[in-house]
Amino acid sequence: MTEGTLEEKYVGRFRDNDNVVVQDSLSGEVVHQPVPREHIELSIRQLCDFINDESGFLHPVIKGIILHYVLAFIHPFEDGNGRVSRTLFYWYELKSGYRSMEYLAMSRYIKAHKGKYEESYIFGESDGNDMTYFILYNLKALMDSVDRFEDYIKRKIEEERIVKVSLSDHGLNDRQIMVITGLMNGGTVTVRSIESQYGVSLNTARADVKMLVDAGLLTETGREVNMKVYSWSGKKM
Repeated sequence: MTEGTLEEKYVGRFRDNDNVVVQDSLSGEVVHQPVPREHIELSIRQLCDFINDESGFLHPVIKGIILHYVLAFIHPFEDGNGRVSRTLFYWYELKSGYRSMEYLAMSRYIKAHKGKYEESYIFGESDGNDMTYFILYNLKALMDSVDRFEDYIKRKIEEERIVKVSLSDHGLNDRQIMVITGLMNGGTVTVRSIESQYGVSLNTARADVKMLVDAGLLTETGREVNMKVYSWSGKKM
């Protein structure tokens, strides 16, 4: 996470000085003086206690955003504090069962609205550490990421529909179409895997592979236990 950006002596340990400040990316003005080095360990322990405390309900998304804010506020490392904070937000959401978070690129929104990201910290700190500004900003970033992901899924579904129609028009049956569309995002098949996955005879699986190879849709990429391995050729009908 800090490869090429941090001296080896600082990797994997808390900072040992108070020379780190947070500056406005445009003006260079110091906007935050992190927690003094002698208070870092206690602050991190308190943050861990907060995250691990399940005695009361706080929505995991809100709790994850607070984790992000507080760790960046403490600024325990010489460098990479923002990256670690964002990574821990994702970790906490995945830990809490929000598996779809791994597909949401909030960093894209943050990069496009970096000034607002920094302002949400500044407004919060100047208003008695009111995290509302930061929470609202991150919720907006999250919703933007959800919208982008939904648009991506819709595009992929439509692309797959068009491909299926095209393949069907060229004489492929439903099983052969499923073999090809299943390979379009990567992976390989063998005659045996088609036989097993689709519950057909070995001869039928061989016939499917031959037809797909003859059509230029499958290409041989290797061998596996005396069985030829095929992947999608990249050709679209």
